[in-house]
Amino acid sequence: RTSCRRAPRTGRRPSPPPPPRRAAAASLTKEPVLICPAQFGTEADYAELVAALEARGHPVGVAPLVFTDWLQILKSIPTPEYWRADLSPDQALPFYYKAIEAGAAALRNEYPGRKVQLLAHSIGGWISRAYLGQLPAEERSATFSALATLGTPHAPPPEGFFRTIDQTRGLLRFVEERYPGAFHPELRYLTVGSRAQRGALPGGGAGLVGGALAYASYLPLGGEGGVEGDGITPLRCAHLDGAEQREVEAYHIAFVPGSGTRLLGCRWYGSPDVVGEWADFLR
Repeated sequence: RTSCRRAPRTGRRPSPPPPPRRAAAASLTKEPVLICPAQFGTEADYAELVAALEARGHPVGVAPLVFTDWLQILKSIPTPEYWRADLSPDQALPFYYKAIEAGAAALRNEYPGRKVQLLAHSIGGWISRAYLGQLPAEERSATFSALATLGTPHAPPPEGFFRTIDQTRGLLRFVEERYPGAFHPELRYLTVGSRAQRGALPGGGAGLVGGALAYASYLPLGGEGGVEGDGITPLRCAHLDGAEQREVEAYHIAFVPGSGTRLLGCRWYGSPDVVGEWADFLR
């Protein structure tokens, strides 16, 4: 298996790779796709994925988020709900809702008569579930046709100790309790996960660094560290009941969100050869 590593340091900053060629507008005949980024992710981080989907005939947008938008979550820290791990998405994530709304409106204006398919990476998946859930039913069914998620941790931490240290401070539990599984029957759902990396404590095999980092991520998410996943999200958390479920051989991410730094030799959900394993779900 290929491991991910940062570009080596040199005496000068390496030039960024040229942006992938965008598809001609006339070739974009399929339903539009709106990418909902991972935490701190920006449009530039998803250029490779955008190009791969456009090559398949989809108009593609990325929810217009910038790195500093995420600082708005800090407003929730002084609240009782934060410390009780009882936050609601409406309270903590309105900036992300606005980005989805703006991205979907731009696609609908440019491609009238077509519904938008949400393609959500990492925590963008459960945030998209929350966003869809709070919409009026008529607006939701008129605007969106599908939700596909890539490496999203859909399951909240287990009861007990891991629930008390929930990194989402109750947000994921809120979503799962109110909109479980493939909740909206008018939408098509796809969940994509991976078992590329087994978590392991140092000295336990599975790669000294990759295994240990995976263990540290899997443990608070699912209560077990020595399981398989994509290096961030354990496979057992990546799927929704009632959704079409697929498994690929890929890592969670191939870039450091918002920084312009890419990881060398990293096959992730958005790598062109991996996209071909799940993108046929999109219409």
